[in-house]
Amino acid sequence: MKKLLFSLLAFLLLFVHSVMAQDAPIDASKPTNFYSQVDIQFESAGSQNQYGLRNSFIIAPSEKHLILGELPILTNTQTNETGIGDIRLRYFYLP
Repeated sequence: MKKLLFSLLAFLLLFVHSVMAQDAPIDASKPTNFYSQVDIQFESAGSQNQYGLRNSFIIAPSEKHLILGELPILTNTQTNETGIGDIRLRYFYLP
């Protein structure tokens, strides 16, 4: 299981590196524009005995398309098991 998690994390990092290598600067005068970004959050749910990382990414291939994804990797402190939580993938189109 640890090899699978390491492989997924390595893939995510390589994917992030390719997404973040954009040449266009962010235009602050247009706050509604879509931009690609990566976000890693530490999360703890004490009542459920879980903690982990919630890895999310946003890919903006153009001004009209946006893809959001989330891959949480959580650990349960009671059972001492680590696994992948609910994977989310969303697509938005702006006409």
